[in-house]
Amino acid sequence: MQFEINSKNNYYIILCLLLISDIAVLLDLPIIRQFIVFFLITVLPGFLILKLLKLPQINRLEILLLSIGLSIFILMFVGAYINMISLSIGISNPLSLYPLLSTINISILILSSLCYKFNTLSFQISCNKSRIQKIVAPFLFLLQIPLIGILGALVVQYYTNSIFSLLFIFYIIMTVFFVTYNRFIPSNLYPLSIFMISFALLLNRTLTSPYLFGSDIHYEYYFARLAANSFWDSSLNNNVNAMLSVTILPNIYSTLLNMSLIYVYKIIYSFIFSFVPLGLYEIYRLQIGNRDAFLSVFFAMSFYAFFLIMPWLPRQQIAELYIVLLMIILITKNISSMKKTILFIIFICSLIVSHYGTTYIFLFYLVFVSLGLLLIKATDMTISPTKVILSCIMALSWYIYVSSSSVFSSIVYIADHIYSVFFNEIFSSSGLDPAIYKGLGIGITDLKFVHAMGNIWGVATEIAILIGLFYTIYKYREMKFSTEYLLFSLVNIFFILLSAIVPYLASSFLMYRIYLIALLFLSPFCIIGVESILIAIFSTVKFHTDFLKFSSIKYAVLMALLIPYFLFNTGFIYEVVEKPYNYGFTFTPADINKDYYSYWSYLIADPIPTQDVIACNWISDKIDSFVYVDELRRCEITGYGMILNTLELTPTTPKNQVIYLGYQNIIEGNATYQDPQKVERNIKYNISKINPSLETRNKIYTNNGSAFYV
Repeated sequence: MQFEINSKNNYYIILCLLLISDIAVLLDLPIIRQFIVFFLITVLPGFLILKLLKLPQINRLEILLLSIGLSIFILMFVGAYINMISLSIGISNPLSLYPLLSTINISILILSSLCYKFNTLSFQISCNKSRIQKIVAPFLFLLQIPLIGILGALVVQYYTNSIFSLLFIFYIIMTVFFVTYNRFIPSNLYPLSIFMISFALLLNRTLTSPYLFGSDIHYEYYFARLAANSFWDSSLNNNVNAMLSVTILPNIYSTLLNMSLIYVYKIIYSFIFSFVPLGLYEIYRLQIGNRDAFLSVFFAMSFYAFFLIMPWLPRQQIAELYIVLLMIILITKNISSMKKTILFIIFICSLIVSHYGTTYIFLFYLVFVSLGLLLIKATDMTISPTKVILSCIMALSWYIYVSSSSVFSSIVYIADHIYSVFFNEIFSSSGLDPAIYKGLGIGITDLKFVHAMGNIWGVATEIAILIGLFYTIYKYREMKFSTEYLLFSLVNIFFILLSAIVPYLASSFLMYRIYLIALLFLSPFCIIGVESILIAIFSTVKFHTDFLKFSSIKYAVLMALLIPYFLFNTGFIYEVVEKPYNYGFTFTPADINKDYYSYWSYLIADPIPTQDVIACNWISDKIDSFVYVDELRRCEITGYGMILNTLELTPTTPKNQVIYLGYQNIIEGNATYQDPQKVERNIKYNISKINPSLETRNKIYTNNGSAFYV
């Protein structure tokens, strides 16, 4: 069954949606407000732009992905524009409800009216009853993945029991087996499978605590709250403040959805980031087919940084979405050159205002890919020198003129530091990120057996990637890979090698971030690497087999590689082997002294202790001066205490200055300081070194976990 909805009817539907969403917002109707408004601002503006661009040859998945990317672009830049003109038109708080609601309404009305005028709103919907009946059971099966993931996270949070999180990981493995062996889940549900696994993995970690995790996100939280309380001051001298993904985007979601910023990071950003694997699937599918594309995406999602670290780097989550969208438009053949250029500029602009570190890395890729295309004299260059130069100019313009050039100054400092030590320390181990040694398998004999096995599996996937990439280049004419994609992959390998050789490069950008971005391009080569190894073995032993038998052997070997890799990275194996008391069928209320520390479980990662949150909230309106803290407490006092001015805690801290000690300092008796060489992020020391500085001070606050001294 197929029917068409004309432009006029769609226009009226959009007007009705706007009216319903406004009523839901103004009356604050729970659930309805969150769902309708989220769809309206995250999908609809971008969908209307696509309709204006008239891209008839792209598929539904590409329409969805591009719509989300364009919508977020609209939200960030329209929000920034309203913020910029607010003072001149008498609006003191441009990121409050009524200015934002009015702006979004006007933007959608303008876009939908233009679509209606040019008669581009009509579209066809096809409905096949028999196909729908076939996918009902697998569809319901896939919907359970995030539900079990959420249940596992909440049981960890409230009962410190990991049994449901372990079952959740097993449920994902079942899904992967169904897809790999073409059972139960049809190929048209592969995208949904990927989205559900991704979203569930993220929620299973973010919801293990009501508080924030990590360090960087607290600075994002600080600047988002600062903008929400008044307006975004683009002149503030801080790298994080220059990012619209930090200052504008979360506040739009928080205000319009009536959701706290913390849960915007935990749920909304996780939902948006889950479209990154979906975009990767589309990129890979065009080049290696559905099933291998699914396994490639599963491999990328299995890397621990994807679900363990990325939830606490919201600006990089948005930036990676735009990298994926840029790759989609670069390899898609069904978009005209002019429209590709328009989308390229929009997505590059969005990347620039999302995350400076990711932008610098991607610009590095663009420069070398462009040079590679010139060297091989490619005839159809989608990445022209003009586009690369324009991208660099736009990035430098934003980074120089926003936030007092702090972002530009940072990259200049990094480059200067690397250059100053390059000739003295090249190939020296002193300036290398410790993650590089792990990636090379160095020091494996010092690890426990189970952890050594996890390291070995990681190295095995790296070897498979290298073999797969070189095999693809060797068989280039027989493969479907685009020239640009292969060049991007080679540049990624080159950048990883540079990070392993050039002192302080990896530690400046952080090696796990570099590798996670590289996996966006390199993941398919792990699958191809396994296949090429099997081909070589069969050729050597002169073993002849038909395609079906070879395929079954190939997927069996892939399961033997990817499933343990996933289990090691999620902490499943470590939890089962080392923490058996965590998954017994006994449920008692959580012990607060261990609930917020990761040492008791591999399925929770260093959230902020309750005592620290309470202490930081208490001090937030008490002082307006510097606070002396150890390195890990800087983020806590900044995010929850709204105090950006912090200094390093030392035994010689001046008198009459405020000192903050957190749960880790008091209960565990240790503190941290930043590595002066910038190789390791933090170095631990015993808090007793600070005691002489505390003995002559007054304790002005304590909650049996955190304290302030003056």
